[in-house]
Amino acid sequence: MSHIQTCFLLTKELFALLKTSISTEEREDKMVQVTELLHEREDILPRLTKPATLQEEEMAGQIVAMNMFIDQQLTILLGDIQRDRNGLKKKKMSAKRYTNPYANMQYDGMFYDKRK
Repeated sequence: MSHIQTCFLLTKELFALLKTSISTEEREDKMVQVTELLHEREDILPRLTKPATLQEEEMAGQIVAMNMFIDQQLTILLGDIQRDRNGLKKKKMSAKRYTNPYANMQYDGMFYDKRK
């Protein structure tokens, strides 16, 4: 099997994996699978050569088209992860404020009376 065919199969598998919706419960498992596929594909990409046959040219075109979709899905997934992290930080801060509401009080404008 040529490198283009191997890259095509890996890209197709990655495309199928990201095409399905990923819930927050199964996101970590899917991310492990996506990372493994990306590492395998990363190892093959430097060995790719110019397509020799018409079939390989068609595969290369499909790889490029699928790669655009994969990039979009990975960007969306990254946004979801960042949104969850920010939400977690906010929950952590609000829990901290609830347990100690006077910890971060500002003392600006404090009145000091010189008279006795």
